[in-house]
Amino acid sequence: MVDYAELRRKFPSKKPNGAAHRAKIEAVRREFARKRAEMGGVNAPTFKKGFVFYTVVVIGLLMLGSLVLSATGRGGRAPISKALLQAHKSVDALAVALGRYRYHVGTYPTTAEGLAFLASDKVRKRGWNGPYIRRVVKDPWGQDYVYAWDGASETPVLYSKGPDRGAGTADDILPAAGLFEEPFRDTGWTREWMPYRYRGYVLAPDKETKAALEKQVGELRRAAAAADDARHRLVRPDDATLIQRACRQREALRAQEQARAVRLLTDWTHPGREGQRVTVVCETRGDGALLYVDNEPLGAANVTNLPRLAWNVPYRPGELKVIAYAEGSPIGEASVRTAQKAAALTFAADRPALTDGACELVDVLLVDEAGVRRPDS
Repeated sequence: MVDYAELRRKFPSKKPNGAAHRAKIEAVRREFARKRAEMGGVNAPTFKKGFVFYTVVVIGLLMLGSLVLSATGRGGRAPISKALLQAHKSVDALAVALGRYRYHVGTYPTTAEGLAFLASDKVRKRGWNGPYIRRVVKDPWGQDYVYAWDGASETPVLYSKGPDRGAGTADDILPAAGLFEEPFRDTGWTREWMPYRYRGYVLAPDKETKAALEKQVGELRRAAAAADDARHRLVRPDDATLIQRACRQREALRAQEQARAVRLLTDWTHPGREGQRVTVVCETRGDGALLYVDNEPLGAANVTNLPRLAWNVPYRPGELKVIAYAEGSPIGEASVRTAQKAAALTFAADRPALTDGACELVDVLLVDEAGVRRPDS
């Protein structure tokens, strides 16, 4: 028979005695009251939910909502995919290549010839100077670019079918307007090479002006031919004499340049680099110099290693000017302008007059309409 009384003595219950437990709670309450009385009756701090609290809650909810919308992709403007960007770049490049083909050949490829004519190196057409693209590829969705030309329209049909792979739908991708004519507006890509059908032609607004221009051109050609005949009749010195004379002239020019107070060693024609930083270098006999672009000061040099000074400045077309100083006073200046599209050839000698019957050194320069020398001449 189990003796429960003996078991309760050996294993007392963990539940505290009711009277003893209440006594302990009462003792804690009395201790709390005594401490509060010692502190002067200070009550426990309370938190009041006022305007600031509700403002913080509203802002937090708004931020949480924006994060949720961004994560689910339903908030704001959807980003353009890489496939769409690639398709736009491809149709634009094809439109420019078609314009260059027409610049040389005079027409666009026919529908039957297609875009493959732009990449082929076996085209047998007068004026052709390709290939104009490396290869013909499919659009980002695996479809061929649509091309057609009927031989009479001003521009051909060129587009990508877009993400839905269907022709004539709203998501078709067409080239930017005017790209077919871009090679005719800016012929810098040709390096001034002119198609066969434009060579020897005189363009004028009326017949009288054209006749006058043709007469002037004829006179210039006859004068050039006479000058060639006279030059060939001269006794030409041997190569060693010409080399020595050219070296002496170059040394004289270099000495004249070094005698100047300041000279620019950098041109200011950098097409396609607008906004990018370029290095400008000058030499001066002074102890410092200031740089200007279109009369806007760009400050002192970044690198000083007299007699050379250097700046690292953002490029923008215009007039570049440097003013040299010695002991705080200006002693000289030099400037150079941005050259535009090449327009003419000029001849420059190292002396104001050439000796009759002698062989002299003459530089042939490529200049724009304003007479500014091109740096690639």
